[in-house]
Amino acid sequence: IEKAANGRLIQMIGAAATLDALATLVQSAITAALSEASAAGLAALEEKAAHSSECLELLASVPPLADIIRYGEARKTESERLAGLLERLIIEGSIALPYAARDLDAQAAAALMRALRKADEAIKLVEPDEHVLEAWRNGLAAVLDSSRSTALVAGCAAHLLYDA
Repeated sequence: IEKAANGRLIQMIGAAATLDALATLVQSAITAALSEASAAGLAALEEKAAHSSECLELLASVPPLADIIRYGEARKTESERLAGLLERLIIEGSIALPYAARDLDAQAAAALMRALRKADEAIKLVEPDEHVLEAWRNGLAAVLDSSRSTALVAGCAAHLLYDA
């Protein structure tokens, strides 16, 4: 059964189209203690993260990874690898955020706002290094500073900064 589960999850990992879907599959593999699928998922996640610049996708991948790290489901080596990847995703998402918040329609603004809130909760959960928190706050502040930021997203950024 374990071999079949590993095989099926590896197949799903190969077919995952987005970072957040991939992060959720990695979370499932680690939770189920499927070592082959975990290793394949982490490798795929690192590869996809290296090629992704889509802010919404970057931010949406933060919560599942934060859950794995925070709740100790990963082995020590996986946890260290995940922590490094999570920090990179937070920083890349922070850099992309001011540009992603520009000139959005209502639906896109609402989606970005939800992703911002969930990512912020996840960041608080894992308590990353100060340089990562600083990058996150700088990204939020840049949204506020831009005259082209959509009001809904700018308001959310202001709220998150106020709560920080």
